Amino acid sequence: MKQILPDGSVEILFRLAGSATQIAGVRQTPFSSACVVGQLRAPLSIRLGGMLDWVGVRCRPTGAAAILGIPMHELSDRITSLDEIGIDLHTDRLAECSDMRAKLSMVNSWVHQRLADAIERCPIRYATETILATGGRMSVKQVACETGMSERQLERRFQSLVGVSPKSLARITRFARAFNLAQTSAKPDWCRFAARAGYFDQAHLCRDFSLLGGGSPEQMRSDTSVDRWCSNLDFDRFSADLSAFSNTRALRCA
Repeated sequence: MKQILPDGSVEILFRLAGSATQIAGVRQTPFSSACVVGQLRAPLSIRLGGMLDWVGVRCRPTGAAAILGIPMHELSDRITSLDEIGIDLHTDRLAECSDMRAKLSMVNSWVHQRLADAIERCPIRYATETILATGGRMSVKQVACETGMSERQLERRFQSLVGVSPKSLARITRFARAFNLAQTSAKPDWCRFAARAGYFDQAHLCRDFSLLGGGSPEQMRSDTSVDRWCSNLDFDRFSADLSAFSNTRALRCA
């Protein structure tokens, strides 16, 4: 069993081999050959069936809306088949490609085509980049002022294009930063991590770890099932910049 934690991104996945199933209580939902993992606000549990080969497009917060062309809040906190939202990549042709570089090239071409009509200068894109660049420290009121919108306008458009509210993305950004600090430190200092990640204090950090990670900071740090969507992989990654919206990569995990 694997736990996928919120990290502020949306992933479009193309399964080439193996299987995976989302576990939600007694409900089990198999991954389709092409699917979207929406914005998460709580851990998502999956069960892997053997060695998996994927091609994944990791989208920046507004990138998925530009690629998929639907309100992103409809995809939040779940895994959705591309067929379900009326998008077809012809995954059978993808599986027939001779090598991984050819597969990645095909997905890149598909993403570029989907982005052809996307608006480059989008105020919501600016808002998400501001939240990410400041580590979630800037208030929603300040972000709204930066974009020239009211807080209510920002909230409404943000939900549609990103899938979560500006406040939620800021919280996820702080959580992801604190989690990464803990994972790369031999001896955790949670007070220091809280300050560096933009929390008011350690208690504030602990509340977010409980909400977004499902456990205390120490529990999550030592839990080997926790994985920020296969962020630690033993497979060579090939990435390409896609107009600052996303990057495409090959993933292998067991």
